[in-house]
Amino acid sequence: MAMASRNLHPYFPQYADTLLIKAEKAWHFLELHPNAVPELGYYPVKGVGGGDYPDPGGDSDDRAWANAELYKTTGNIKYDSLFRIYWATHPAVWGWNDFQHHQIKASLAYATTKQYPTDSTIKAQFLDQYKFYLDRTLIPQDDSNHYRNSYRSDVVAWIGWGSFAHSPKYAWDLVVGNCILKDSLYRKYAQINLNSQLGNNPQNICYITGLGSKSPKDPLQDPSLYDGVVEPVPGICVFGPFSHMSFANVYDAAVQGKDNLYPLGV
Repeated sequence: MAMASRNLHPYFPQYADTLLIKAEKAWHFLELHPNAVPELGYYPVKGVGGGDYPDPGGDSDDRAWANAELYKTTGNIKYDSLFRIYWATHPAVWGWNDFQHHQIKASLAYATTKQYPTDSTIKAQFLDQYKFYLDRTLIPQDDSNHYRNSYRSDVVAWIGWGSFAHSPKYAWDLVVGNCILKDSLYRKYAQINLNSQLGNNPQNICYITGLGSKSPKDPLQDPSLYDGVVEPVPGICVFGPFSHMSFANVYDAAVQGKDNLYPLGV
């Protein structure tokens, strides 16, 4: 397997071999522990308001992704067989939360495997469903959005936590579509999506530090706070505007309290 790693990865081959060894050890651990722990994903302790990341859908999509990458790297048919088992638990492009759901990543890794044999039916399903996702979701949402971003702008409560800053994510999905579906229309929409991140947004500001004539100066990022440099570390993507903050912790609740709103009490 070390030789396979070297053949596939000519750059830093020894480092690649090290990563492969660790990846296979990690999978061996998962084989010994077939159930997700904790069962529904991570929940923070009481009083911590940094967000919780439950995963009630289970980790079969995570395991499918792990096996797709291991098969793509090694060609070991064991990983191919395991990928098929875990992948079959969800549709090819299942999922809506990048923190929780990784089925698309599993499908993409498998469908782009060229060094070793793959199941043409699985690949065809993925390509068909991925095209449907781009044609029926991202492109229509981009066309209906005033700022030409593929996030959903029709539900006000969903505008937030990176809606405008998600444009690179949508752009990436469209770039992938251009590569695997061979359609330059997706590349065009990928370029359009980036505009809202770069300044075509309600605040007329670039949502990447250090870029453009007007960009964020005070991102919540520790190195920028403590490095003794006035300007923030360049290249940080910030969330942009959002309709409301969570009331999950006392800080967000206080910020949105009537005494702290402007105009007062509104």
